[in-house]
Amino acid sequence: MLSLKNILYTSLKRLTFYAFRICPINKRKIVFLNTNSYLSGPLNAVYDELIQNGCVENQIVILSNSETLINERKTVKYGSLKSIYEIVTSKVWISDGRQQSYFKKRKKQFYIMTWHGSAPIKFIEKDAEATLPKGYIKCAKNDSKNADLLVAQSKHMYSIMRNSFWYEGAILRESFTKEFNELTSKTSGEIHREFGIPLDKKIILYVPTFRKNSNEDCYNLDYQNIVDRVSGAAGKQYVIIVRLHENALQFAKNIKYNESVLYGTDYPSVEKLISAADYVITDYSGCLFKAYYAGKNVVLYMPDLSEYLMHDRGTYYDLKKLPSPVARDETALIDAIVSYDEKRYLNGREEILSKIGYYGGNAEKTIARMIMHTLERE
Repeated sequence: MLSLKNILYTSLKRLTFYAFRICPINKRKIVFLNTNSYLSGPLNAVYDELIQNGCVENQIVILSNSETLINERKTVKYGSLKSIYEIVTSKVWISDGRQQSYFKKRKKQFYIMTWHGSAPIKFIEKDAEATLPKGYIKCAKNDSKNADLLVAQSKHMYSIMRNSFWYEGAILRESFTKEFNELTSKTSGEIHREFGIPLDKKIILYVPTFRKNSNEDCYNLDYQNIVDRVSGAAGKQYVIIVRLHENALQFAKNIKYNESVLYGTDYPSVEKLISAADYVITDYSGCLFKAYYAGKNVVLYMPDLSEYLMHDRGTYYDLKKLPSPVARDETALIDAIVSYDEKRYLNGREEILSKIGYYGGNAEKTIARMIMHTLERE
């Protein structure tokens, strides 16, 4: 239930949103409705494409969760008075996720929502309505009402958007080429350099999703033990990069980092991290399917499997039938990595990717052209 403080805060923001409507729309301005300290894969791909298409940087406003630099340019703090002004007076909005319930698009504005995943494994939106916070559902419905275009990168995602996003408008069915290129490119050397990892060391990537009840069990691992045990068994030296979900940032500070256990939570491209990894450990995250696409050895670490399925989210696929070993504790996780049989899981991986049905195309180019056309019409 919303507190009186939250109700008053939202009401004030809504009034501010409407007050700024006395200001004219800047017919050349684009605002990126970003809530991270970096631009996600889809948003970054569109940003790069806009710049390449001749869009000048002073036309673009990037919001972020702090007043930091993104793509070497200043940002505006999301939720600030200035951010509301930029949103209300811009011609084009673009985001990768749901926006606040007080957002109200003006008649001559155009809003594109790319979503932040290409193929989920856990139930999302209306499919998870019974367990989602009521405040989120309100935001989601309002966001879909505002949207002019959604972007689905796979047949799986298109079906969910069409049936479970409280949305009846247009959906672009194309993948973001930059993301998929990063998944399959040789980025190992780049990641080694950026993280200061010696080139002779292998990489394990741990990329879990968040939990509704803020359960910490999946993060409370002895990461150094995992590195030591896997390195000893394999006869090769490993490091582990830990990249937590943006909704689990509070747990990142509790992890003990060192030269073998590396902080990767604010690294902007999860695709590059997956590409550089020899093993990917994940759970109910859509990164699972990206790792399959990249041809990586994937282990599922699910210490809270029964609780998650009962109280948090259901899943679109039977987790026990996925082409990856499932570990319920740290010892089993280490054993699953050490004894990983790639041939055993290869055929199943192709079958699941076929069901997901990733689209081709070049979504960033299509969206950039659409935005430029919208600006040029005025």
